[in-house]
Amino acid sequence: MYEKALQYLVKYHLENQFEERCWAVVTNTSGFGWGFHDNLGALYDEYFDEDQ
Repeated sequence: MYEKALQYLVKYHLENQFEERCWAVVTNTSGFGWGFHDNLGALYDEYFDEDQ
């Protein structure tokens, strides 16, 4: 679901408005285990990579 939300933001050019909230989702999942936090972090990096 997080990835679908990121795709929506990119599709409608809303990244700047929601980047801080998307990062908060990643940081608030620290310690969840089973790679959940790591996967969200990787998705965040994929969609908010400043070099793209």
